Amino acid sequence: MKKICIHKMAEEDPYSLDLSAEEAAEKEGFLAVIPKEHQLQIDIDTLEAHSVFESRLMEYIEHSQCSVTREEHLSKSGFPHKHITLSVYNRDGSAHIFGEFERICLQAVLGSDIVRETLATWRLLRGSTNPSRFFEPKP
Repeated sequence: MKKICIHKMAEEDPYSLDLSAEEAAEKEGFLAVIPKEHQLQIDIDTLEAHSVFESRLMEYIEHSQCSVTREEHLSKSGFPHKHITLSVYNRDGSAHIFGEFERICLQAVLGSDIVRETLATWRLLRGSTNPSRFFEPKP
């Protein structure tokens, strides 16, 4: 069987897959925001994506029987791009602790930007300590 190369790997690392979150943010002039162990980070790029997220979040809450608090604000790209951080709690009120793979999967299921979650998956597979991260403006 003949192998076909669909995409050649870039010589450089334009997505900073091999840099720590802090190094990658500093390289771009931003601050890295790392989720706490009970948080999900949802990156929304369009109004339609926000609507999908809202619908999926209600399904997640209903089926997981977890409670969720949220914080959202505009991303560095401005409206309609948003960064949403969800803090997730079990029925007994304790924080729900996510493994990195579970976090990335749920972020994708909830409608976070698929490129961001694909890159987070690659970072995880390459051994990154914090594959999920937001880049925020420095204060």
